Amino acid sequence: MKRAKTPSTSGVEDALALLQHPAIEGLTQKQALFAIHYAASSNGTRSAEKAGYSGNDNQLAVIAHGNIRKPKIRAAIDVLLTDIVMSTAEALARLSDEARGDIGEFFTTDEKGNVMLDLHKAKQSGLSHLLKKVQTTKTMRTDKDGNKTERYTTTFEMYDGQAAKDKILRAHGAYTQEPPAPPPDTSDRGIYTNLSPPKPAEEITEADWEDVTPAKGGSKALGTGKQSPQ
Repeated sequence: MKRAKTPSTSGVEDALALLQHPAIEGLTQKQALFAIHYAASSNGTRSAEKAGYSGNDNQLAVIAHGNIRKPKIRAAIDVLLTDIVMSTAEALARLSDEARGDIGEFFTTDEKGNVMLDLHKAKQSGLSHLLKKVQTTKTMRTDKDGNKTERYTTTFEMYDGQAAKDKILRAHGAYTQEPPAPPPDTSDRGIYTNLSPPKPAEEITEADWEDVTPAKGGSKALGTGKQSPQ
């Protein structure tokens, strides 16, 4: 399951490549870069900064406002948006990737048979967009002799494939009616209110418990009609 890399305008190389786009003919380089970055982010101040304009944020905002009102720059932005903004078909294709996501695409095996996380492999396969979160933590351990050992642990989370399938089915009108609502929560919970600021447990009195009908399985203190602490 390989997909071609979708161009973005977050990097310098991508922005320079878009400088060859027919939509920006007749613009100065700064105007062209502004149009490219604005089409990608809709942030005028930062787009002006990335395009090479100088000044503080207020000055950059004024420059951005002026650029957007110029017919040639506005027209270039509009044309670039049709190429940069994700289409419905592309959005569904991305959701399909998430629905078909295979955790095995992110692992490789070395010559000793050890299984290792391989983000480079995922990126080369065009599948890194399936990752929702990647986090690396370092743990320092010291033995009884004072020797220190560093250990790095990487965890990652993929986008929810089941949720992606649900969105695809909805887009195709597969549901004739809304899915049934989940059953009500019947867990045994007390309802605790009206403590501001919170009191230590030994200071809590019967008056602090709201007089409500208890959740299923809950209980009331006899003779008081108050919800008793759980």
